[in-house]
Amino acid sequence: ATTRTVVWQKLRYNMLWGTIIFMVGDYGAQLLTHFKLKRSTDFYVDDNRFVISSVLGAIWAGYANPSVYATVEFLLPGGGPSNFRRVLLKMCITCSILSTAGNYVTMIFRRFFKQFLETDSSVTQIGMDCVQSCNRDFVPVLKDDLKIWPLY
Repeated sequence: ATTRTVVWQKLRYNMLWGTIIFMVGDYGAQLLTHFKLKRSTDFYVDDNRFVISSVLGAIWAGYANPSVYATVEFLLPGGGPSNFRRVLLKMCITCSILSTAGNYVTMIFRRFFKQFLETDSSVTQIGMDCVQSCNRDFVPVLKDDLKIWPLY
């Protein structure tokens, strides 16, 4: 097999598993939220949210995350217990990219497509609303993410 074929197969595999992981995660989150809030005895899946999460899983977990990790590994090969400083540097780079730019982009993606699917607003208005709400909400999200990212 050519290198291009191998890369394409790995990408498809990553995207498939990213989709599955985000689908299961979103379903579980909706289920837990439902029972925690005790809305009613009837549980239903928010289809729009489920689809958005699935697509985001393919793109984010299937393509973006592996690409960031592979690029950092390409630029800074090696590591392990014998080179703790290199591992720490890699962690800081991936954390800064995925926790900042990544979280911001995924927040906009989710909000944009949720509004796009559920309202009649113009694409421009939806985009402006999403950027404004993400700018407002981003710092608390980043703070929460930084509490757990180093453990990941």
